Amino acid sequence: ARAAVEAALSTAVATTALRVIQAEMASTRRTLRAVEQRWIPRLSSALALVRLELEELEHAEGVRHRWAAQQQRL
Repeated sequence: ARAAVEAALSTAVATTALRVIQAEMASTRRTLRAVEQRWIPRLSSALALVRLELEELEHAEGVRHRWAAQQQRL
């Protein structure tokens, strides 16, 4: 009887551990899907906008520098 109880307990522990691991795997898959489908595209778009704004600022700064240099020559 003792061996049967130990075997049942061992099976219960293993089953519980398996369920916990499966739940963690499912949660991790959901998180990964959210990152891949939502966060990465949003962040990529935001990065593209920031880069565009930076290029525009650099261009405007170059125009101001050229204008200032031209004004000094006059």
